[in-house]
Amino acid sequence: MKSYAAALVMLGVSLAASAQEIDVLRCFKGHGIIDAEVSSETANSLVKAAIESEDPKAVDIVIRSIGSLAAVLAHNFPHADAELLTRSFHEVPDLKRFLIEHWHQQSDRAGGGTLGETDGGSGPHSLDGLTLAAPLLTEWGLELTDSGNVVDPEALLCELTKRMPSWRMIPQILSVYWPGDSEVEQFLYERRDTDKTPSAMFTTLHLINVGKFTSEAANALRMSRLENLYTDDIEGGPSGEVVLAVEGLALSRPVEALPLIVDAGLKNPWARSAVLIAVAGYDDVHLARHAEQISRMVLQGAGVMPTDEEAAAYGRLSRLLEAMAQ
Repeated sequence: MKSYAAALVMLGVSLAASAQEIDVLRCFKGHGIIDAEVSSETANSLVKAAIESEDPKAVDIVIRSIGSLAAVLAHNFPHADAELLTRSFHEVPDLKRFLIEHWHQQSDRAGGGTLGETDGGSGPHSLDGLTLAAPLLTEWGLELTDSGNVVDPEALLCELTKRMPSWRMIPQILSVYWPGDSEVEQFLYERRDTDKTPSAMFTTLHLINVGKFTSEAANALRMSRLENLYTDDIEGGPSGEVVLAVEGLALSRPVEALPLIVDAGLKNPWARSAVLIAVAGYDDVHLARHAEQISRMVLQGAGVMPTDEEAAAYGRLSRLLEAMAQ
């Protein structure tokens, strides 16, 4: 392992993208990125050298490396390591600028669309919120569960990252490693405007949540989706967008969003867990103004197998309503 780490140090100093050095990059992608013996300084110097080399193969590998880790962090996928290294790639000089420019270049070459078919005619992917059809998953050799629509997340992630052009991972990388960054937030809106797929809004809601954006623009977007979900023609139904919008609003809990969140919980049972958690975070004085609607939602109960957070939220709202009724 020490020799492997030493090789990464040497590669980080001077990257000529020889066959041997590309092999080292592949080793970094395969395991080194989460190897505690590979220091943050070494990992960052490796990424820096790769992007400065402008070698397409080296750039592709490091973006895939960071993108694969970013996907695990963004979706909280299970992983084998007891403590997953998150890395500090945001400290790499000029990496943010490079990724944004690289995305624009590749998007222009692809005709302006950010999403579409992955390599090999695989159809839409799910790294940033899209859904894969069951027949496609079986064609990839991924086994479905008894329910017929679920596969092992880690196996799916591995297959997706092999088939997807690496530049499509960039929006999620930026959201994970530059949360709250205004330049990244603006980039995500620009990305949305160029994405003509039916899931463009779903993907944007996911990305601004991953980036923990709580600006007026981000919250306005979330509230607009709650206002329009039942009038817009949304492919696959509104449940996913409701959950993402509610979870995003729960990051800062703007007062003006509360009636929309409660209404979403009443109209969409699948979102009730997210709604209960979001609503329970508001102050009593704000909840009192919407007691009747909240009471209707609470009477519908928590989920069949609520999480600890949902159970706590349900309990808090129930006790509050009981106190208000006395």
